[in-house]
Amino acid sequence: MRSCTSKLFCLALFTMPCVSSSWAKMVENFEQPGRLGDRWTASQGMYLERIEVPAEVRHEGVERSMLQVDAVADGYFASKPNFPRCRFHAATTVKFRVQAPKASAQNPLVFEFQVYALERKAWRWRKVSIDSPEWRTVELPTRYFRHSPAAYLPWEETRRFAFRFRNAGRMYLDAIELEDASFLTRPGELSLKEISTLALGEKGKIHTGRHFAVLTDGARLKPAEALAALDQMLASFLADFPELTAPDKPIP
Repeated sequence: MRSCTSKLFCLALFTMPCVSSSWAKMVENFEQPGRLGDRWTASQGMYLERIEVPAEVRHEGVERSMLQVDAVADGYFASKPNFPRCRFHAATTVKFRVQAPKASAQNPLVFEFQVYALERKAWRWRKVSIDSPEWRTVELPTRYFRHSPAAYLPWEETRRFAFRFRNAGRMYLDAIELEDASFLTRPGELSLKEISTLALGEKGKIHTGRHFAVLTDGARLKPAEALAALDQMLASFLADFPELTAPDKPIP
């Protein structure tokens, strides 16, 4: 089994200056030499190496150096706790450039991009499927990330990120960056209208109370009674757990 400790190099952190109210921040572009293992960890069998970008590659954001990943099924590589914190809560989109040279529609390379808390007990994730051998820029809007099965993780509490592979294969990676949102916005959260449309289509209606919002397409629902029952449930819950506080915005 090969380990990520073989031929490892350090990854660089490069921040681009803010040029407008919405801007891109480079998280990693693989430019500086050093030890990869100082910032990254990987599961057994994974092989990572920083290599030069071939002269024939012509894809935006891919230049000078890139990361070669030879992945095993259910393997991963992830940023270490000392990796500079990324502001996922302020980003509209996670972007990176990838190539899977042996990928095809019949045999795609499938992995998850995961963002998780420091203790790795809760995470958000998006599935990525590479089904052709060409270079591509993957864009993952933060508002559509899914949650781990048993826990909700606010974007403000995310600390680390990882690539976890569902199957084996080779991948080249470069230019991981965040597209920042305008100041004082919540780019990673869906609005009540967006949630209603996704779940119920155009027939959905939104009834908003103090602490909850009921989204429904049911004609027989009595919104005032439903919201009152939810508020009563919350009051009982907070009475049992006085160290907690009521939500600062309606829960859908």
